[in-house]
This record gives sequence, structure tokens and C-alpha cells, in this order.
Amino acid sequence: MVTHYVTLKALQLEFHRLLAGRTVAETYSQEKNELVLTFAEPAGEPGASVVISIDPQLNFIVLRDHAARARRNSVDLFAPVTGASLREVSMDPSDRTMSWHFDGDLTLCVQLYNTIRSNVLLVDVSRRILGAFKGGKELEGETLASSVRGTRAASATPDELAHLLRSEPERTFVQALKRELPQLGTLFAREILFRAGAAGGELLGDCSDELVLAVAHKYRDLIASLSHPEPALYLRGTEPVAFSPVRLRSLESDETVAYPDTNAGVRDVLKRNYRSEGSSGVKKELLGKLRADLERAEKRRDAVATQIRESKRAEEYERAGKLLLSSLHEVTKGMREIVLKDFDGVADIPIALDATLSPSANAERYFTKAKKAKVARAEAVERFPELEQRAAALKALADDLEQRQTMAESTAFMEEHEDELRSMKLIAPAKGKELPPFRVFPLDGGFEVWVGKSSANNDLLTMKYAKPHDLWFHVRGASGSHTVLKMHGSEPPPRAVIQQAASIAAYYSKMRNAGSVPVAYCERKHVRKPKGAAAGAVVMEREKTILVKPGLP
Repeated sequence: MVTHYVTLKALQLEFHRLLAGRTVAETYSQEKNELVLTFAEPAGEPGASVVISIDPQLNFIVLRDHAARARRNSVDLFAPVTGASLREVSMDPSDRTMSWHFDGDLTLCVQLYNTIRSNVLLVDVSRRILGAFKGGKELEGETLASSVRGTRAASATPDELAHLLRSEPERTFVQALKRELPQLGTLFAREILFRAGAAGGELLGDCSDELVLAVAHKYRDLIASLSHPEPALYLRGTEPVAFSPVRLRSLESDETVAYPDTNAGVRDVLKRNYRSEGSSGVKKELLGKLRADLERAEKRRDAVATQIRESKRAEEYERAGKLLLSSLHEVTKGMREIVLKDFDGVADIPIALDATLSPSANAERYFTKAKKAKVARAEAVERFPELEQRAAALKALADDLEQRQTMAESTAFMEEHEDELRSMKLIAPAKGKELPPFRVFPLDGGFEVWVGKSSANNDLLTMKYAKPHDLWFHVRGASGSHTVLKMHGSEPPPRAVIQQAASIAAYYSKMRNAGSVPVAYCERKHVRKPKGAAAGAVVMEREKTILVKPGLP
């Protein structure tokens, strides 16, 4: 919006009116891809500053009251311009290049293409490049080529422009207008057609000469109106639709924010852009990770839910095995299927057979499948709550971050959810602090609980990572994950923290769905692993027991 040709043209007219005759006090850069030209006040003091950004993600040129120069990390540029008087500010008739003409036949060409080609070049009267903001050594001595695309139409009279448009009878009106005047873009091409009463989709060959000429006149009227602009930002609800230095009659149904001049409008749009887009460096990558992880978590959750719903297969496999065993005399090796009466004597049950197996081996095959299906179902039932919780947590985080519009709000989100994001491995560990290879839960008072993920991981947590005075938790009478409350010192933690840690241990156990669960705990130094014990198997001594409800903080 802020580097559209029409906007730049309006800015050029304002800059010329405000700055022509002023002397450049400083030309420097203190931010990457950003150039500042400060113009001296009549008394010689630094005054208004033109700030130019050629960042590929955000090009702009704007006039500010004064840009304060940092004492450090700034560098002077374009020395021949410093102390020179500005004669004129002009605009390429068909390209987004604004030229600043100074005494001594020096010109700064500001190219704002919103691409990596954007640059600021210092050229002499023969257009030889004397210096460049970006790629100076490679460009110095080269000749700056003039833009020719659209130049003929841009300077044409209404009759000449109408003739150019009529030369493309196979194109629609909007296509022809954008082809002859590419600097207009879709927004202003449609505005001109709207003002002329054309829909835009008509073929030029089907349009009357009067309509084509009317469009040409409306183009000239729009450009002329830049001398007395009516800048406004057009909104639909709170969403910006377009910024224009001239009135957009085609968008009159939208809400508008009006500005006293084009520069004021551009400054406000940049502020809005900073609030909504400037935070993208903070939130865009993280939001992408959150959405991708959410999609994966939902797929895993749904797959497990389907597995649970289809768990009746275990009963079907077991019934098939029992039916085969009770009817071995009816089955012969080589059969691929048999239909047997169910035990109620009514229903016919078709049973697929492996032709290479004996009747008893086929029955055993179904008992094996039933056993595997039961184990898979038990694992699925155990995994589902955790997957469902992760999906819900990811969705809540993503929805929350989506609503954070400003840089400050995005930063606050990172601070509020830092521990959670790190435990989910969505952001990198803090410098000098690697995340442990376990589930990590922050608790009140700065405490952390670490939870093992498997039998081998339990051993790693207990025998390698836990310190002697850390508290070690495990549910009584059932299998579950090793759970360690990391201690700050020798002082016992608050009772509420012990309860939270015990609830986490109960949650990551076979008793997750129980109402009240006994959890034993002791200092890690009182936990030992007998020689030859299986992975995850330990013995605890001097334990205490607490009754808690399974849950996560």
C-alpha cells in the first residue's frame, strides 16, 4: 500500500513542496536496509528527516519531524550529497523510482520495488552510478537504465491513451488498462473503470469509442487529483483493505480513516503494519510450528480414537478362534474361507483362513491376533488422554498467539508460555540450558517435575539425571513413569508442590482414570536399582505416601 506508484507520486509532490531549497545536513544509516536523509532548518540545525527502507519485506519512504541519530553503530553515506541543496523531487512516469535532484547535478534515485532489487543509487548528470546503498562496489561506474515500460501511455493525452487501449480489442478493459499503465495495478485500474462506468470485464473490441475515451479521461483526472489529495485508509471491520492518496469511489461502502496529507497516512499505515506484521518475526515462525504440530497431534489423536472404536476386532478375532476350535472337523488345510454358525446357532459367521496352515494353526492365528488387538486397544486407551490434552493445549496456544497483534503482545505471549513452549520443543532451549530428554512441567515457586517416557528413559532419569535430594515419585501398586521433583536445595518443598508432583506421577500411570491414587515418594538417594533388574525396575526405601487425584498442572 505504501509503495504503490500512486502513493509514491503523491508523496513526491508533498516532498517537493516541503523540502525543495533545503540543504542536506546528514546522510547516514543506523538500521539494516534503512537510509536517513536529514535536512537542515533555515538556522542550520537538523530538522525533518526522510527515512527510506529497502528491506525486501517492507519498503517505504516517509518524512518524519526528526530522526534521532544513534551515537554508535551508524555510518555516513553518500558524502557528495551532504551539504547539497535539494532542487527538485520527481517521479519516474511509469516506475516506482523517486528521484531527488541536488545541486551539482547529483541525483539520488530511490527504487522501491518491494523486492531484493530495491536500492538507493547516487548518479551524475549522465546517469553514471557514483554510489549505491546496496551493492555499491559492483554497481559503481555502471549506467543506470531508464524505465520504458508504460512510459508512452503515462504521458499520453486522453485521445492518445484511448487509441492505445483500442489497439488491443481481444483484451478485457482491465487487462488492457493494466498492460498500458502497469504502474496502476488492479486497485487503481478498477477505480478508473468504476468512475467511467465500465465493469472491467468487457472486451475492448465490444466497447464504444465514447467509453474508451471516458476511461482515458478518468485516468488523467485521477493523476491530476494527486495535487490535492484526499488520503484515507479503507477498512472492512478492523481489516485494512487499501490505502489511497485519492478518494476511492469504488470502496465508498467501506469504513475509512482520513488523513491531513499522504505522508501522515503512510506513517499511520506503517504503525499499523508494525503492530500487525512487524511482530511476524516473533510470531510467524512459532505460529507455523504450532499449527503444524496441532495438525499432527489431531491426526494422532483421531487415529487412536479410531483404534479404540474399532477395538471390537479383538472380540471378533477371539470368537473366530473359538469357533474354529469347536469345528476343527469341518476345516481342512487348503481352505481359504469357511462359514460357521455362531454359538447362538443362528448367525452365519464367515471366517477367512490361511490355506497354508492347518485348522488348529488357523485357530491359533486368530487367538494371536485377538491378543495383539487387546494390547493395542489398552495402549490406545492409555495414550488417548495424553494425545487429546496435547492437541487441546496446542490449539489453545495457537488461538492465543493468533490474537496477539502487536510486537509487545507477541513478546508477552512468549514470556507467559516460555516453559510450556520449551517443554513441547516448539522453541529452542535458553542459551546455556539444554532441555532434558524427559517430559518437563513447571510448578509453582519455580520448581520443575521431570517425567520418564519409557522404561529405559525411566532408568536414565532416575539413575543419571536425578540428584540425591530430588524427590522421587511413583504410584503404588501399578506400573507408571518415574517422576522426579527437582529441588532447589535441602529445604523441603511446599505441600502443594508435592501434591502437584504426585498428581503428575499418578497421571502417567495405569491408574490415570482412578478417582484417588496412592503415590509413594522419597529422596532419590533412597532409590536403588537391583543388579540384573529389568529396565525401569527399582526399589525405594523410607518412602512416604500421599493420596492424590491424577492430573497435570
